[in-house]
Amino acid sequence: MQSPLNPFYSDIPSQTDSSVFRYVAQEMHAGHMPYVDTFDHKGPLLYLINYLGYLLSPTFGIWVVEFIFMLVAIYFAYRIAKRFLPRALSLIVAGTVFSLLATTFEGGNLAEEYALPLQLISMDIFLRFFLSHKDYRAQVGRQVLDWQFMVCGACFAATLLLRPNLITIWLVCCVMILVNCLRRKAFRQLACIVLSFAIGGSIVALPIILWLVLGGAFTAFVDSYFLFNFQYSGGSVSNLDRVQTAITFISPIVVSLAFVAMIAQIYLQRQKRESLWFNIGYVILMAVALAFVSMSAREYQHYNMSMLPILVYPYCVLYGLVRNIKGQTGQPAVSILLSLYLTSAIILPAWLPLSNHALEDIKNRHQPPFSNSIIEYIVTHTSADDRISVVGNQDYIYVYTDRLSASYYSYQYPIAEINPEIGDRYLAELAQTQPKLIVVSADNPLGNQLWQFLQVNHYHQVSTDLPIYSK
Repeated sequence: MQSPLNPFYSDIPSQTDSSVFRYVAQEMHAGHMPYVDTFDHKGPLLYLINYLGYLLSPTFGIWVVEFIFMLVAIYFAYRIAKRFLPRALSLIVAGTVFSLLATTFEGGNLAEEYALPLQLISMDIFLRFFLSHKDYRAQVGRQVLDWQFMVCGACFAATLLLRPNLITIWLVCCVMILVNCLRRKAFRQLACIVLSFAIGGSIVALPIILWLVLGGAFTAFVDSYFLFNFQYSGGSVSNLDRVQTAITFISPIVVSLAFVAMIAQIYLQRQKRESLWFNIGYVILMAVALAFVSMSAREYQHYNMSMLPILVYPYCVLYGLVRNIKGQTGQPAVSILLSLYLTSAIILPAWLPLSNHALEDIKNRHQPPFSNSIIEYIVTHTSADDRISVVGNQDYIYVYTDRLSASYYSYQYPIAEINPEIGDRYLAELAQTQPKLIVVSADNPLGNQLWQFLQVNHYHQVSTDLPIYSK
């Protein structure tokens, strides 16, 4: 219900990234291909998910998809905790880590959100491998394939096709498995894992790659998804900026407490060699994940959502530390105190306001929808076949007017600041297509270039109250 795309929400959702993904789905419904007919630099699976939502319902279908993904994610967070804790404590752990969504959800329909169940499913499989009391060689026996690592590989491929910097869990855990198998000389088991992982990944990746190839979009996909994203993430960002961003992302108590729990676990179990190496590896995983989300030095809170799947195990560790306190009489009391703290300091402050907002949406569900004068003007003064253009990054205007962009670049902010040639190409394309209406939003990245273009091409403002320009 935190998503503004839910069927009870009466306002017009204007989330920047989500609107772009929904617009790409709109282009796909018109028979066009992402990367070729419209620009964006996220993974193709994200657009396919939005297209599925569009087919269910152009208005709230994607919310149904979000709801299913979130239910699966919550279940696997609970399932991971249940490996170590009783049912009640597992629910508290799941509620604690998902409280991070209160600050990171940012309207939803994001790559980080759809990656959550994939990451948590794989984390469940990796923890089974590392922490099972049975030797993995005995579990595998002489089988050639392990279906769980096929699922893990499929989840990896799906996440890679959502957003490349979300694959930290697989990168670190696969290295840990490699070291573990080589140290134990379990070469046949390693081959079983690698083969299973590769087959699972191929089952997901190959059909999507084939779709891009047949649609003539594969080269454009590589340029946008890998080359442009490398430029987007790197740029002229200093290491100091990245460190400051990492401090911001580790500041929420739900994240910082998880790091403290793991460091305490390493110190207290430093004599237990097997668990020591795993816990050190897990802290490395947490540090690498933090580095990945801080790489671009952009403090978008939804980036921090990808930390959520790796927080479940540390909170199980935290309860384990409490339960191992010497003196049996103190154990239940300390566990109860910890549960009360997590509930009162983290869970309730995060979830109660969200519940209140959800109840308000349900209460106001019969109110007339929010009026947007820009959308109303466009719908009234253009036909469905007319092309328009929105300067800035407000793709929700295309979505709620059911109009297509006159340019390959449906949005220009911030991509024109990262690559100024995009702004030049955008204006050159508008000079050819001459859209019927041009909407200039507050985040216009083109400055005087745009005003000169409007003047030279004889566009005038339709009303002093509306940032809309017409021939």
